[in-house]
Amino acid sequence: NVDLYLYDTDGSTRIDYGHQTGAYEVVNYENIKSGTYYILVQRCDGEGAYTIHSEFIQEKYESDPEPNDNNASAQQIDLHTVCYGHLGYYGNGEFDNFDWYRITVPAGLDTLFIRIDSDSTLDVRLILYDENISIVQGVYTSENTKLLSYESPVAGNYFILLNRNVGYGSYGLIATDVEPEATMTGIEIKNGKGSILLKEFSVSQNYPNPFNPSTSIKIQIPVTSHVTVKIYNILGKEVATLIDEQKAAGIYTIALDAGDLPCGVYFYRVQAGNFIETRKAVLTK
Repeated sequence: NVDLYLYDTDGSTRIDYGHQTGAYEVVNYENIKSGTYYILVQRCDGEGAYTIHSEFIQEKYESDPEPNDNNASAQQIDLHTVCYGHLGYYGNGEFDNFDWYRITVPAGLDTLFIRIDSDSTLDVRLILYDENISIVQGVYTSENTKLLSYESPVAGNYFILLNRNVGYGSYGLIATDVEPEATMTGIEIKNGKGSILLKEFSVSQNYPNPFNPSTSIKIQIPVTSHVTVKIYNILGKEVATLIDEQKAAGIYTIALDAGDLPCGVYFYRVQAGNFIETRKAVLTK
């Protein structure tokens, strides 16, 4: 019988642990940055051999260039260009709470539109500053999609601050001169107009995870497809089917209630046409 501890990149700061009596221990840290971390296996009683398995699930979109935590290190972005980033991830003793971007607005722009689409696990404040770092406008609602519109902007440099409110996850950000539509998984510009389209399948990590007894799974479907979402236990036995039906293109949040299942490690498998992806979920009680 052993306990399992996860330590930060400094090798001395404990950030998570597993204390269960049984044949396995699980440490599952959801919002962790890439890096080198340390695992301590500590004997409680008894004797015997053990194996360790570790898995790091990378976010679907690349992280924003760091550091960009203040206006002095803001990343330059262009109109009509989608950029992606992460907020709320832990590493080296701190969370990433701020991402700053700088944009140059040309003369004659009627309206500046700025839109952010974030994961359901992340709530972000969207704030626009002028070149003197005075607030021009902000969006502070809790929706995962936020749209800021600023009419008749003066030509010059502006700063965009994405300030994490709660949670963690990925986001897509775009600034345009036409109002963006749909969800930012890709962008296509035609005749100077922005048309944001779903372009790929994706499955987000369930949230919360570990969970007890309910969690949510977010999937993205770019074309109408027959979709199945099935749950398997650690032995590979199917224990539940959440969806088995035709779905139109879109983004769906699927609820999983595991109140009737024993605690442990489970896998959810999403299939839509030829796309298949499997992820791990941990049920605790």
